[in-house]
Amino acid sequence: MPETNGSPLAPGQIPPGVEKASPVVDLSGIEANLFAALTPLGLVHLHLFNEPLTVTSGRDSVHVPSSKHGRGMAVDLRITDKRPEDIPCFLLILRVMCARFGLACFDESYLPGEPHIHLERCE
Repeated sequence: MPETNGSPLAPGQIPPGVEKASPVVDLSGIEANLFAALTPLGLVHLHLFNEPLTVTSGRDSVHVPSSKHGRGMAVDLRITDKRPEDIPCFLLILRVMCARFGLACFDESYLPGEPHIHLERCE
């Protein structure tokens, strides 16, 4: 299956200002709008927080059966690298970008496991 990323980037590349938390994070086949949203998000994140936006999960890992991760329609973003006072700013940026790209954003910082923000494609 070819990588569907809605970007001029070569397969396997990620947008500027974005990094994967580890080599096992799989961004191949990520839905076009979701992948396209990572470019402005990565650049804004890099400029505001002086570090890349970190994707902690894409199509990898184990998720609940109804998860959109396996279909390439969701990614998780790290928030543990931010100061508590920076998180509201980050969430505001995500809300604006989600509206622009047809995505939904969920703050999963209070759920079991590593705190993160979940982005997914609205259906």
